Amino acid sequence: MSVASEPKPFTHTAYLFIRRMAPKGKVVGYWKNGGDFRQDGDEPFAFIDMVPRGGWDGRIRFVKYGAAPPEPRPPQLGPHTPDDEAGAEGGEDSED
Repeated sequence: MSVASEPKPFTHTAYLFIRRMAPKGKVVGYWKNGGDFRQDGDEPFAFIDMVPRGGWDGRIRFVKYGAAPPEPRPPQLGPHTPDDEAGAEGGEDSED
C-alpha cells in the first residue's frame, strides 16, 4: 500500500510585473509579490494568490526565499537595434 507523500515546501516567491503608464518605448513599473513557487522534480508548481486588476503584463519572476527582490524595472522586451542606444530617430526622447 503506497501513501501519498506530502508536497515539498515552497522555495521561491513569485513576483508579477505591474506596468505603469510611460512614454512610448519605455517600460516603467514594479514587481509585486504575487505568491509562491516550488519545483517537484519535473513538475513546477506556482501558487499565485492574487491577480492584479490592471497593469500586469504577464511577466512572472521566481526569486529564492531570502534573496533580494527583482529590480524595479525589468529589461526592455522586443527587438533590439543599435539605434535604440544611440538615441537616433525612433530612439529615446530628449528631456526638456
